[in-house]
Amino acid sequence: MNALPEREHLLSLLAPFLQGRAEEVSVRAEGIRLLAKTFRLPEREVMLALLRQDIWPLRFIRSKGGFRAEDIAQLMDLRILIAGCGGLGGQVAELLARTGAGRLTLCDPDVFEESNLNRQCFCTEKTLGRPKAEVCREGLLDIAPYMDIEACVTALDERNLPGFPHR
Repeated sequence: MNALPEREHLLSLLAPFLQGRAEEVSVRAEGIRLLAKTFRLPEREVMLALLRQDIWPLRFIRSKGGFRAEDIAQLMDLRILIAGCGGLGGQVAELLARTGAGRLTLCDPDVFEESNLNRQCFCTEKTLGRPKAEVCREGLLDIAPYMDIEACVTALDERNLPGFPHR
């Protein structure tokens, strides 16, 4: 895997995409995409490397103060399993995506039904009849396209949870 250059070189490469002061720098998504293309790395890996050099992706800058760059990097590096993508699971998945989670496994055996329209965040007229896990994945990738998300149209229970594949 190609490594990114040191902080000062990165800052010069990213100059047109930077915001903030020297000690509190953030980079717009276009700069992250440029680095990903230049160094042939996934965007998530670029974001991790930037955070580890205390260069914040602009999408996370409002979390600064509540989280350290290292905290966001740890969250981006975890694989989180979510059992159920309906009322609670869909909301949790969305909040994790907006907070900086990098990898999710979504499990839900159900499809969206009309009775879900008033309370489940990824349920729309267009998604009725579609598997919740797949729809949730698509919605999360619209929010955070750098994420690695696996959608499993299956129920988790005491029989399959211990051996459930975690990548």
